[in-house]
Amino acid sequence: LMNRIIYEAEGIDELSGHMQKTYFQELMLFIIRCFKNGPQMGEIDVANDIIQKAAKYIYENSDKNIGLNEVAEKFGMSSSYFSKKFKAVTGFGFKEYLIGVRIKEASNLLLTTDKSITEIAISCGFNDSNYFGDAFRRIKGMSPNKYRKNKGAI
Repeated sequence: LMNRIIYEAEGIDELSGHMQKTYFQELMLFIIRCFKNGPQMGEIDVANDIIQKAAKYIYENSDKNIGLNEVAEKFGMSSSYFSKKFKAVTGFGFKEYLIGVRIKEASNLLLTTDKSITEIAISCGFNDSNYFGDAFRRIKGMSPNKYRKNKGAI
């Protein structure tokens, strides 16, 4: 829980503050339960730690051509188990998370650089600028060009 609180402190998205508070509340409830009932650790879920590491790996390598099979193999899991576990731990599907990370970086580049939209798409890991445009519209509600012109305002 502390790792999750620290992770959310990095401001991953607009919900990070809420997630941080929720994890903190969960931590407090856990501590209260331990004082009341004594520690009952049970099984430690090692897969959660692996998924956190995998999410960090995806975040750090989102500009590369990475896929579910590659990441699952890197972390010693079958792709189907990894996919289910990743969704359960992060709340996002693998592809949804990867595209979200890429769009976040692209949004930043649109506002802070003069690179062309195609250059930004490629530098953020999108091989096809049309797909980038569609994904960007779906997440941000406007085209990359309009996002840049409006300085990110929706």
